[in-house]
Amino acid sequence: EAYAEARPLYARAADAQEAVLGADHELVVRARNNLERLRLTEANLLASAPPAPQLRGPDIAVGPSPLARRGHDRALLFAVNQYDDPHFAPLSNPLFDAETLAGLLQESYGFETLVIRNPTRGEILDALREARTANPPENSQFFVFFAGHGVLDGGRERGLGYLIPRDAVAGEFSTYVSYSEIGDNLEILPDQRVLAVFDACYGGAFFKSRTAFRGDDPPPYEPRSLARVVEKYAPLRARLALTSGQGDEPVSEGVRGQHSPFAYALISALRNAGDDGLVTFEELKTYTDAVEGQSPGGGPFGYTEPGATFFFLDPDLAGDMSRLE
Repeated sequence: EAYAEARPLYARAADAQEAVLGADHELVVRARNNLERLRLTEANLLASAPPAPQLRGPDIAVGPSPLARRGHDRALLFAVNQYDDPHFAPLSNPLFDAETLAGLLQESYGFETLVIRNPTRGEILDALREARTANPPENSQFFVFFAGHGVLDGGRERGLGYLIPRDAVAGEFSTYVSYSEIGDNLEILPDQRVLAVFDACYGGAFFKSRTAFRGDDPPPYEPRSLARVVEKYAPLRARLALTSGQGDEPVSEGVRGQHSPFAYALISALRNAGDDGLVTFEELKTYTDAVEGQSPGGGPFGYTEPGATFFFLDPDLAGDMSRLE
């Protein structure tokens, strides 16, 4: 109740700051991030409360459906439009892309979402640490999205990739966030399945920083029913990633207010491929692979069990098993 009472007060204060200082001012961005964290804390407290038994007929208690995904799936989205160092040109679409994805994941697929707007290096690493030290339910999923500038230090064969936080200093690589740092955190997340998505120049360099272990090659992908995916594949460990380009490839930000080409493909997949209530990693990749003018990548990183996938499931299907077969 205390969180529910405090949140409107924080929201009004943030609105007042924004009216005076503008949406991109550091104090306003920080207030919005704190408000989002407050909302997520409130949601976590509600999700951890023991569910009341549902009664179906006299004295017959029915527990929650094992297919219910609310509270099991988390999304953390980082987007950088503005940079302190004028060497890095401001961008138009990262925040727009991240907020659109967050709304879609929350409203259509029951994810708990947190958008970190114009984060510093410290804020990125702190948020990843919080995710790493959380205690999610069994068979949970974690989706993480990065949008902003990326750089490559070195050539195609030996170059290392970095994401550029808001407070980065051009040429000082210790102020950047390396893909190795990100991957180290993602590999040891407590969630059973992780999907990392990078919409930045040289995003494919993420795979160079990791070693993928997938055992024997799985059979060719075939469409799978919702029931089979959730009941058979949910227990399998997966570490998967999608990138907007290869490790040596700059990518397009797109037209202001129209999403980047890569984000547009992601959003289209989640809106259109889920007519049956389910979107898998493989279906998502068919959309991103079709982006023209750049060469998106995708596949496992770290240890991924053969046949494992990441899925987006409409939580409203949880109570209707007849639609899952």
